[in-house]
Amino acid sequence: MYLKKVNGLEQKQLHIIMPFCSGVWYQKMNEDGTAKQNERGSKLYTCMIESELKLALENKEFTKVEN
Repeated sequence: MYLKKVNGLEQKQLHIIMPFCSGVWYQKMNEDGTAKQNERGSKLYTCMIESELKLALENKEFTKVEN
């Protein structure tokens, strides 16, 4: 699984829904390039600051970050 940086309107909407999250929003992606989804079919997102992102990559939680 890898992360794709969220930009534009989608990023603004996520900040409105969850204003308590500081950092950069990323969409979780499968290795085949499709969006990772939960059991109900909703796309999965995460919000991370730089140090959290670095740690997640070092621990191989995610394989890469795409802009």
